[in-house]
Formats: sequence, structure tokens, C-alpha cells
Amino acid sequence: MKKVLSIIILTLILSACNSGINSSPENNNNKQPTQEVSSLALSYVTTVPTLSGSDSSFSLLLTNDSNHVLSPVLTIGDSSQDKHGISINSTKCQNVAAHSSCRLDLHLTNQYQNGYFELSATANAAGEILKAQQLISYSNRDDENEQIFYSNFDAPIMSGSGREFSVAVPVRSKQTYLKDAQVGINDVGSDKNNLNSALHCANNNECTAMVSGQLTSSNSFDLNLSSDHFNNLNVPIGVVSGNIGNLLLSGESNIQSPANGTISTKFTILNNGNQPVTGIYLAYNASNNEENTLSPGTCGSTITPGNSCTFSVKINSALPSNSVSNIQVSYNDGTNNRMVSTKLGFIPATHTNPAIAINAPNLGTMVDTMVGESRTATVTLSTLNNYPLSNIVISNSSQLRANIFTITRNTCSTIQNGSNCSFDITYTPTQAEAGNLIMLVKAEYTDQQNHKISQVSNSLSFNYNSNELKVFLTNSASTSGFNLCDVSADGKGLNCSITGAGTQGSDGTYNHLDSNVKNSISIFKDSRGYLHAYVSRNNTYGIVGCNLLANGTFNGCPNYGAGTAQTYNRTATVNGNNYLIMSNTNAGSSLMTKALLNPVDGTWDSRVDGNESWENTSASTAQVPNNSNNQQIAVFGNNVYMAQMNGVVDKYDLVWCRLSSNGLWDTTNGKGNCSMVTEVPTTNTVMNGVKPGFDNLRGVEVVTINNKNYLYIVRADTNTTVPNSSFSIGSVTLSSTGSIESGSFTLQLGSNSALNPKTLTTSDKLQGARFIRNININGTNYLYYGDNNTVSASNTSLRRVKINSDGTLDAPENITITGKSGASIYSQISGIVPFWSNTSAMLSYSVAPANNAHTPGKTESITLTFSDGSAPNTNITLTPPAGVTVTPSKFTLDSTTRSKVINVTTPANTSGTFTITGTSDSGVIVPSYTFNMLAAPTITNVTPTSGTGIGGNSNTSTKINGVIGKIYFSRALDTSTFNGNFKIEASTNGVDFSSSGAPTFTGSVVSSTEYDLTLSQLTSGYYYRIILTSPANIKDSFGNSLDSSIYPSNHVVTSFRSALKIFVTSSTFGADFGAGGTGLANLDSACTSAKTVNIPMDGSTYKPLVATELRNISSLFAGNQNYYNTAGQVLFYLSAATGKPSVPANYSLVNAIDTNTGADGVWTGFNSSWDVDSSYNCSNWSSSSFLQAGRLGSPKLTSVGTLGNSNSGYFTGSTASCSGSKKQIYCVQQPQ
Repeated sequence: MKKVLSIIILTLILSACNSGINSSPENNNNKQPTQEVSSLALSYVTTVPTLSGSDSSFSLLLTNDSNHVLSPVLTIGDSSQDKHGISINSTKCQNVAAHSSCRLDLHLTNQYQNGYFELSATANAAGEILKAQQLISYSNRDDENEQIFYSNFDAPIMSGSGREFSVAVPVRSKQTYLKDAQVGINDVGSDKNNLNSALHCANNNECTAMVSGQLTSSNSFDLNLSSDHFNNLNVPIGVVSGNIGNLLLSGESNIQSPANGTISTKFTILNNGNQPVTGIYLAYNASNNEENTLSPGTCGSTITPGNSCTFSVKINSALPSNSVSNIQVSYNDGTNNRMVSTKLGFIPATHTNPAIAINAPNLGTMVDTMVGESRTATVTLSTLNNYPLSNIVISNSSQLRANIFTITRNTCSTIQNGSNCSFDITYTPTQAEAGNLIMLVKAEYTDQQNHKISQVSNSLSFNYNSNELKVFLTNSASTSGFNLCDVSADGKGLNCSITGAGTQGSDGTYNHLDSNVKNSISIFKDSRGYLHAYVSRNNTYGIVGCNLLANGTFNGCPNYGAGTAQTYNRTATVNGNNYLIMSNTNAGSSLMTKALLNPVDGTWDSRVDGNESWENTSASTAQVPNNSNNQQIAVFGNNVYMAQMNGVVDKYDLVWCRLSSNGLWDTTNGKGNCSMVTEVPTTNTVMNGVKPGFDNLRGVEVVTINNKNYLYIVRADTNTTVPNSSFSIGSVTLSSTGSIESGSFTLQLGSNSALNPKTLTTSDKLQGARFIRNININGTNYLYYGDNNTVSASNTSLRRVKINSDGTLDAPENITITGKSGASIYSQISGIVPFWSNTSAMLSYSVAPANNAHTPGKTESITLTFSDGSAPNTNITLTPPAGVTVTPSKFTLDSTTRSKVINVTTPANTSGTFTITGTSDSGVIVPSYTFNMLAAPTITNVTPTSGTGIGGNSNTSTKINGVIGKIYFSRALDTSTFNGNFKIEASTNGVDFSSSGAPTFTGSVVSSTEYDLTLSQLTSGYYYRIILTSPANIKDSFGNSLDSSIYPSNHVVTSFRSALKIFVTSSTFGADFGAGGTGLANLDSACTSAKTVNIPMDGSTYKPLVATELRNISSLFAGNQNYYNTAGQVLFYLSAATGKPSVPANYSLVNAIDTNTGADGVWTGFNSSWDVDSSYNCSNWSSSSFLQAGRLGSPKLTSVGTLGNSNSGYFTGSTASCSGSKKQIYCVQQPQ
């Protein structure tokens, strides 16, 4: 199958190269590349086939060839269309083990028909940033008259030395079933064992064939896809691994319309080799003298590895029809001159069709909104191809969800040629939700050829989601529960209630959250979507683990432990594992404690270090002089920072500990590898010339802004050197590995003029600071901080400062705190913890029949399920296609009732593919469920196979009887419909068949899928056939008949002959059968050798008629049988039922076994008595010595006379040397 570029209508096939760049790691410390270079890779992908009106799905592999577990971030970069209709399912790639691969599933909505986009993967490997990029093209295939749509690679792919590579070939069809296809790897030699293949199918008609691995001795291979449903397809793949440059050429679009000299088509050139390419020359090859302008853009004569450039082409054509030009790029790869090319189709202005162009670059603002916030995006419409548009109508899949999505400005009623219009769509969410909106734009135009009103349309799809931000306020007083607060849209107001009061443990007696100081809380969502809260308390039980509902309500606290009072805790992901890390108030050298969190249920693991549930640091006084008054902690990578408060200046109180790669505390320098950080500011001297550094600390927080990492610290100067109530916030920058960059300490804000870099009024100066916590509000980072003061009317107990883009801080702002319905606001606030009650639950069909294949007439069950416990209350409506019934069609799911069983009923004898669609009122996408009707029952196998010669189970002198016919069906049938629908016909010449003279038979039901026919007697040499008289009468239990298009009335199920065949192989064999002295191992497979191309295709077993000491002749022949050559001529009749077959007296042998074979005989090794001729069988066919010989038979004899018990001629005759002789052999058919 070839890619075809249609030049008949608008849609042309994208003929661009589809390979990508797997670049070196990006290192934000500007270090030299490490061993991790090129350790992250994405599959090379052939052009994705698209079909109008249909979404497209395909898959590819992400390979982690590094020595680290990676958590990659996937993004869509440069794209020829708005990128919001491209979605990536990366659930299988959350944590990718070292030297392994995972699968990414991509989905394009139906407006993506021709174009390209760049897919990028970025991951942090122990501080080194790894990045992989791939350029993926997609192309419409509506106008190709093909059964299967796929593409070839237009250039070799690149593979680094010793690195894994992978390729992905998306395949789709309109109706052909693809799911059972097999992926094969051919023409690769010994490297086949180094390659792995797989097929992943998004549905019955869209699959991706994938191959991954390494080539060590080959530079190419063929990817093969085979199935009973379509002809095999083959994709040749070249692999370049030399030290050269390699250019890939892609286009933004494969079609330029109108080709009037005003439209530019952009092309991208990528060097995915490992050397610079030079001598780049761009050329346009006209197809019919059309005018063209080729602009080099950013392309010069050289491109270094991993870099790209772009150029553009304009075409001005007066041709009467569409056409195709050729774009070429010539270059030198460092060794040879090479060229890469692509095609560009164009449509003259006089031959274009009307179209609506939609441009909406800021629809991405609809994601990550806050409940109550409004976001607005502008959508611009323009008309293409000289057609004014009128009566423009804007709608979408959920009627704009009244009061949620609204059109707030609309200038679009008509569009004149060359102009545009626009409208604004505003999103104002009222609840936490997630979904996708498809916007449809329709318009009318006057068809200039037919002079009538016609319609044109276009669509745009975008994702949206909103979150309801809440915060927990912890306090250092003995209160019951917490304040849980709604956050205003601007983040400056909190409206709070009480949550957690009276929450009991698993025994139902102890209220874990009452009458205790609860300094800190952290939140964790397990893999099921359920929330857990961990609370640090100042009593001897320390930490307590609680279940948390999506609305912030506590639902029991079943776990507690650690055995010491804690101040603060944080949950963190380190090296792919989840940890709970706590600062201990006063626990000696055990400054901090940690536990491994179970990702499934949020409980802490019972074996973290040896037999202990918890692992403590063990810092010596030389490392950390002070081990009390441990305060807030922050985590960055595998680094843990903890504040200490000692009240003494220059007692450096920033503790820095580390985790090792196995998740235990690093023991390089004492358990935890803890040390004190000694830094002083470079500016802002305080009283008496003292420069306050990392001393007397209250809080720490790490924030990353513009790819730069900042550690913010809060100092509480309650000592004699600095006046009381003197507080300051400072910052340092961190390297990618977490070390503090020397000389970066700067004081940002303070409570007196010496500590304030900014000129602030008294009310704006820093108030008492107890903690800091970063919270992102509408895309802006703020440090919230507070102290132990009682909540006052002036609301100065909680404040915030904005973090600017360069890491500096703005002036402080007060936060207003109010109580809901008179709820108390607890004093002595010790922390603020953000709680995003966001909806992450997605709907999917978790249970369905295998391969989504439904039996017609049967009620099948499918199950629609929310993925996790964050599911919102959702009313769902399902819409089945005509003829299909779903029950129920309307129902409600939520976090408690997360799944629903749905019964789907279809009429009997229904065929085709059907789709059930759905809508919800919560904004959560209801996926479509597409299913195929199980094909009508068929006959899957029958014995004897058509064309077969057969023997019988029991014998009389010249006739055979027994179980001869076995008919197997594709699925269970109603066995009462079997009898009376079969008959047997016989013929003496294989042409004239009749029931007259045919044997009688008895039918027996073996199972619901097997029907056997026992024939009374068969006459040797006769022809027979089994007839299915009334296929429509044979049905399954749901009323589905055998497929009438396959089985008409009086269908011949199989035909056979009461005779067995002998043929001569087309291939030749040495005397040791090519096995170097172990030829017996290969002997029985000789008749089915790949070289034996002339074996009769009748499904029978054939054995070599070659004598050895272990091969008794009676095991090769059947008695009471005629034996025939492949031309249907009788050779001889064997009458003996057991022992050595004998030819009856007066039986003339007049036909050759094969007159076309070589004249010098075939290997047999028989003597005239049907025994092994041990003197002439090349030592049981294991020797190639010139001192030995093998007995030959003569297949070309046509007059061997009356032989009696002798077999001279056919099977015994002259001899040939075992050395250097290659002969054919006889193969004899075995009875069924």
C-alpha cells in the first residue's frame, strides 16, 4: 500500500517526514552533559491517518534509558493548529523505571485533519533535566480507496550507539476489524531477538503497531501487520546509527489554498543526527510552470545537531485544476551528499470551496480556573476562498451550559470576503469540574455554480476545568478540629467553618483532633482518588492519619503513631515514592521522622527501616549543635530543609538533610546526612553592625519561579542584639541538586527600616512571623505568613506578600478572616495549608464484552465507572443509536456511587458498528462507547479439509466406515437446529455428484460448537462432499443464523476423496538433511520445510518416505487405501490393514509418482522387502561421508509392471554417494 496524494478535491495527503529529535539533557547549572545524554526518547511516528468527522487516536512509546526512575512532564509545543484539541493520556508513564518504556495514548478531536504538532517530554534525573521531542504529522485519507490506511517513513530514523529506539505506525480503517492483527518483524537477521513488538488498539478500527529495541548488526527491518481481515501490510524502516547528520523535513500543511501568491506554507527542517549538516540548498520543483517564491527564513547553510530552522513557500497558479509540487532539501551529512523531499499540493483560487477559519489562541485560559472566577477568550472567524458568509450560528455540544459558558460579545452575523468577525466566550464555573467543550460554527453561502443556498461549518474543541480552593488553618492552641476556609477569588479573604471536631479513631472512643495542639496538617490523594490528612500534634502520640472527604470533612482517624510530639509535617514525592516527613518538637538527635506512604490507601508502611514503621534522623551535635525547637520543613527533590528557633544570633538554625536513592535517610555523614547551613546576607546591616543570617528561624518554603529555585526563610529575632518583635524574610537560590548557591542570601522584608530593602510605611512593614507557605492564586505566587497572636479586629494575624517574577517580594497585605454562621476563628494560627477540592475523576467503561463485541439479540452488560473518589455528583444521559436499547439511560453517579451497570440490547441478525453517546450536567466528559456486533455464526473448521485424502477408523476388504465429518462453529449454537440440515453426495469422477449411491450417515452433537457425521461406508477412490442444505435453519440461542452471504442454500462444506497422495518435494536435501550429523531431528519436518513450496494445500499431514531403523514402513502407510499422485492418478492399492503394506497380485502399476522431478532419483533407503536398507541409508541419514551411499527410488517410472510383494522401482533402485549428493524425497499423506 502506498501513500497517495489526491489532487482531485480539497483534501490532500500529508507527505511529510515524521521523525523527531531526542535531544541532550538541558542542564540549568550549565554543566557539561553527563551520562544521561539522550536518555529520554519518544517513538518515531509515521503520519497519523485521519478521517473527516472522526476523532483520531494513536499511541507511541516513551523510553527511559537512564539509570533513574523518571516522572516525565508531557507538553504540546509548536502546532499548525490550536493545540487544545490534542490530549495525552500518560497514566502509564507517571513513574517510568530505569531502562524501560511506557505507552502514551494521544487523541485528536475531529477538526485535526491535516497538520503537525511537536510533542515534548521533560524529566528530572537526579538534577539533570532530560528532554525528548517528536514531530508528529497527521493527514486526511478520505479520498483513498483503501481498506487500511497507514504511512511509511520518508527517511531513516536515528539511533544512538547502544541506545534503545522505538517506532510507532498508526493504522486505521473505516470498517475493517483491526484488533486481532499480529505485528511481525522481518528482514532483520540475528537482530530479531533484540526487538520487541506490540499492537495497541484504541477501538476496533484504530490501532498502532510498535517496535522497540536495538540493532547491532542490521541497519533496517520490516514491520509487518497481518490479519485474516485484510491483506498483509509491510513498512520498511531504515535505521541510521553512524556519526553523521540527518535532516528531517516536515510541513505545516500539505495543501496551499488558494494558490494566489498571498498564502505561505511553512516547512521545518530538523537535524536529528549527531553531526552538523552543511551545504544546505533549498529547491522548488514546479509541476506545471506555476510561479513560486521560496523564502529561506531562518535556514542557512548549516544546522547543528538537535537544532532546526524554517522556510516558506508561496505559489501563484493559473492552472485549471489542483496540482502537486515537490520541495527538496540537499545537504552534506558530514560524509556524503544527500537529499530529503516532500510534496506540496495547491489549489488555484478559481477552484476553491468555501470554508470558515477559526482562530482562538487564548482558549487555554479556560483551564485551572477557580470557582467563582470568570475567564474570557476571544474567538475570531474568517471566510476563506472568496465566499461571503451569512446567518452565522454558534453552538456547542452542551448548549453552552447556560450561565456557565456564555457568549458575552458577538460581532458575527455576516463575514465579507477578506474580513473577519469575533465573539467572546466567558467561563464562570460555579463548582469544581472538568470537561471538554466542542463549539460548532455554521454559516450559509451562495453556491456560485448552482446558485443556491448551502451550508458550511467548522468546529473547535477545548478543555476546561475549575477548582475550589480551600485552606486549613492550624493553630498552636488546644482546640477542637480546624478552621476550614473558603478562599475568595483574589485570595485576600477567608470565610471559615470548623471541621474535624469530634473525629474518632477506629475504636470509636478517642477524639484525635480535640483538645490537642495541632501544629500542622498535610494532604495526600491515593491512587484510588481518596484523600487523607496527616495531623502533627504535640502529645506523645504525635502524628495521626485521617480520612478526608472531597469537601474537607474528616471521616475518621484510624491511624496514629510515631511516639513523639511533632511540630510540622509535609508529604513529598522523592524518587517516585510518597513520604510523610515530620519535624519532631524535642526528640534529641531525631530531628525529623519519616514514613513511606502506601500509594493505594494512604497508610504508612510498616517496614521503612528494618522492622520500624518510622525512620528517624540521627544527627550528632557536631553536625547539628541544637536539637530542640524544631520548626517548619520544606522539601525540594531529595533535600529536606528544617527551621530551628533558638533565640540566639549567629546560631545557624537552618538544618539541611537528605534522602538517598532508596528512600532511606542518607547516611553519608550521619543518618540523615544533616548539616547546618551558615549564610549571612550580602546587604542590609542591622543594629550594632550585626548581619542576621540563618539564625532563630520560624519557617522555610521552596518556590520555583521562571525555572529558578528560591528558598525563603522567616527569622524571628527575639534576642538582645536585635530588638524584640523584629522579624525578617530572606531568600537564597538553590541549585538543581538542592545546594545553596553561595552569596545569594538577601533580606527581602523586615519589621524595621534596617531590615526593609523597600521603603514601606509602618503599617506595611513585616509583622510578627510564625510560618510561611506559598499559595498560587490565579497564576501568581504569594507567601502567606502569620504569628501566634490572637485574631484581632484589624486582621493582622494572617498576611501575605506577592512573589515577583525575579523572586523579590512586594509589600505585605492583610488577609480578612470571617466565620461562617458564627463559627469560631481559632487564635494562635500556626500554619495555612492549601486544599484544592478539584475534580480529577474521569468516566470510563470499566466492564464490557471482550473486544467490545456484542452478540445480536442478546442483552449485554457494560459498566460506566468514575476513576477515583473525587467524583462530583453527576447526572448522566445516554443516547443509543437507532435499534439499540440501553437500560437505564438516565442515572446519577457520585463519589459514593461511582459505577453503574448498563444493559445494552440489540435485535437478532444485526451487523455493523454502533456508538452510544452520553452527556453529563457536571462538565465531566461521558465517553462514547463503540461496539461491534458479533459476526453471524460461521463454520470455523471442518475435517476432512477440502481436497484431503482420508482413511477410515475400521476397515472391510475395500470399504471404510467411521466418524469422517467433523464440523466446528465459531460460537455456541442451538444444537436442536443441527439435525436435518446436512447431506452427503458421492462421485466417481469428482465432477458429477449425487446423493444416489452416497453412504448413509448419522449426525451426533458433540458440543454446542461441534457436529460430527459418522458415515456408513466409503468406497476407496470415490469423491465425496458434505452439503449444508439449509444454513438459515442453524441458529444460536439468540436467533442469529449462519451468515447467508457466506453460506447459501446447499453450501458445500467440504469435499474429499477416499485416497491418499504421494508427492515429490521441490527442494533437495543432503544425506545428513542439513544438520551436520543430527539429520534425524530434521527428517520429519522436511516435508513442511520452507523450501518445500509444492506441498499440497489441503491441511493434511505429510511424512517423508525415508527409511531408518526407527521408522517402520507400516507407520507411514495405511492399509486398504488407494494411493494417488498429485495429478489424481492412481499409483497403487495397499490392502494390508497392519504390518507391511502389500500390492495385490495382478495389480499393474502404470503411473509415475512425478514425471517432472529430476531423473537421478530420490532418497528412500528401502530395500525390495519394504525394510530399511541399512547398508545404504547413510548411517540413518546422519553421515555425509564419501565412503557411504544411500538407496534411491525412481519417481518417473511409468511402467513398473506386476510387482507382487516387490517394490523395485518406485522405492528401491540405484544408489548415490552420501557426500555431496542432494536429492529430493517422497512425502506421503497421512490419514485424517
